[in-house]
Amino acid sequence: MAARNAARVLDLTGFHQYEMDPAVMTLVSVYQYFIGNTDWSLSALHNITLLSDADSRFLPVPYDFDWSGVVDARYAAPHPRLGTRSVRDRVFISGCLTEAELEPVMELFRARRDTVYALYRQQAGLEAKTVERTLEYFDDFFETIDDPKSFKREFVRGCPADE
Repeated sequence: MAARNAARVLDLTGFHQYEMDPAVMTLVSVYQYFIGNTDWSLSALHNITLLSDADSRFLPVPYDFDWSGVVDARYAAPHPRLGTRSVRDRVFISGCLTEAELEPVMELFRARRDTVYALYRQQAGLEAKTVERTLEYFDDFFETIDDPKSFKREFVRGCPADE
């Protein structure tokens, strides 16, 4: 993947999200929320690979989603520090972002919604019950981002720039 993107893999820890390409970091954070994944850390490079591209931008790439709500593996447990009761409870892990910073990413998700749903519906080997449960989980995400109060509560809560 790094070669395909004319990038190289960095094996350094201790990075902060503000050192990343802002658009990519926002996309990664929202994606992790979309799938209900709290089992990741940028600074520790836990389930994140860090790339550096030709423009010296730092690009986080998430992987290993078995503890996400969308997968809901039997062995997965809620993150102990987040106060969630289920791995299907979503938590937005990010620094403060304004609605203006988040909206282009939300529009990308809205634009790709039908494509993502079609992938699940057409994927061979998935039980109908699993597909239905997954798409309902995704529906919850879209209901959240399309409701102004829910959106603000989940994504811009407690951020001084938006109060």
